[in-house]
Amino acid sequence: MRTLLLVTLLSAATATAAAAAPAETTETLLLRGHAQTLHLYDTRGGTPVIVSSGDGGWIHLGPHVAEALARHGFFVIGFDAKAYLSSFTTNHSTLRPDDEPGDYKVLADFAAGGGRRRPILVGVSEGAGLSVLAATDPATRAAIGGVVGLGLPDINEFGWRWKDAIIYVTPRAFAPARQTALRVADRSCWPLRCACWRSPSRLAAPSRYGEP
Repeated sequence: MRTLLLVTLLSAATATAAAAAPAETTETLLLRGHAQTLHLYDTRGGTPVIVSSGDGGWIHLGPHVAEALARHGFFVIGFDAKAYLSSFTTNHSTLRPDDEPGDYKVLADFAAGGGRRRPILVGVSEGAGLSVLAATDPATRAAIGGVVGLGLPDINEFGWRWKDAIIYVTPRAFAPARQTALRVADRSCWPLRCACWRSPSRLAAPSRYGEP
């Protein structure tokens, strides 16, 4: 029920007049030794929501969604997916998909703050794929209350360097590590809510989306 309410609020967010934006604060959280800046909206007490941005960073839709949810009483933790991927990208390696759910488990525990309310994952584009991947792990799945994907991509990247911005012009120019998001959705065993109103059981086979 909380996830359905959240989806409804997100759908209405762009159609309603903007109220005063809630105050934003930041806090640093270590994920396997890598510092991540979290963007916090409102205060603890409301249902916690983790909003993961697209690969453009904490700009545009991510902050807009966070502010809209905070205005409706949710405690929002904004997570910069671009900064997250960058922090695990070197000349020789990228984020390992098998490690990502554990990072989101740490995020979920932080969001819950020892309370009984499990956080809902809301992802935008790249962040949607990361949120779905997180739900494939049983321990992480038990720590969250649901997943909402906004613009779930066909392919997710698992690395990011400044020069990789060229993919905005030539999307296939760089693929440090990729995984088909739809295949991940099938593995999650979770009632995924998408902006396009599809559930994993209704998605086409991943092989139709460029992966064998």
